[in-house]
Amino acid sequence: MQVETEKNYKKFQIIDGDKVLVKGIRPKWYSSEIRFFHNNKTYEIKKKKFWSTSFIVLESGRQIGDIC
Repeated sequence: MQVETEKNYKKFQIIDGDKVLVKGIRPKWYSSEIRFFHNNKTYEIKKKKFWSTSFIVLESGRQIGDIC
């Protein structure tokens, strides 16, 4: 597996052999939010609150998990 990044780490891909497993984007260069696409679904990881160290995981806008 390898990770390819573009332009200030804003876009990334995780590749296994010649197959792209996950494509992702950081919408803003200063943000900790990440959006990625897998199996034709959109996922997001974003902070619960601005100063928080906890994150929520969303699948197509619906919360599916937490990262503490």
